[in-house]
Amino acid sequence: MEADLQADPSALLTPDDVAKRLRVSRSMAYTLIKRGELKALYVGRLPRVRASALAEYLAAAESPR
Repeated sequence: MEADLQADPSALLTPDDVAKRLRVSRSMAYTLIKRGELKALYVGRLPRVRASALAEYLAAAESPR
């Protein structure tokens, strides 16, 4: 999965794609976007997450608090 994110960091992922990669529900992916924990851009009303933003989110989650 990490290799996929690094291959094309500008790739746009749907919330469904994000949910599958994080192994969470679709609604949890939307919640992360709505809370601002996962950076997203909007194409019309549809949220999209850059692969690089997902990689940043994962890196932050792995770092000690």
